[in-house]
Amino acid sequence: ILLAVGLQVNKEGETENILTAKSYANIFRTLYNASFLSRESSNKVLNILAQSTFNEGATALLPKNVKVSHKFGERIIVDEKENIIIQQLHDCGIVYAKNGDEPYTFCILTEGKKYDDLKYIIQNLSKAIFDGMNS
Repeated sequence: ILLAVGLQVNKEGETENILTAKSYANIFRTLYNASFLSRESSNKVLNILAQSTFNEGATALLPKNVKVSHKFGERIIVDEKENIIIQQLHDCGIVYAKNGDEPYTFCILTEGKKYDDLKYIIQNLSKAIFDGMNS
């Protein structure tokens, strides 16, 4: 199961949290297609994810009536050797575009020094994808 969602097991048998954008998006595709959980359980999970109150990422520039089931994550990495702080902000999910008739998955992973820059990138990429899917 770990490999199915993109988690790696290292030589010492410890699980490492390494998810690519593609593997993260595949989790949402698996939920949408109900190919791992039952249809009822998959829909329950997607409905919970649609209640996310994080509005500073992928949903910020989308119309308020568009349903989005998504998960965001933040991480701060302190590089003591280089004396810098690296921030990560990720937002992945399903956008139910065109009245839910044509949903699409997205996954935007960012890394940088300024949190506001990361939000800006996610917001604008999400809007560009949405506009492209709805044109």
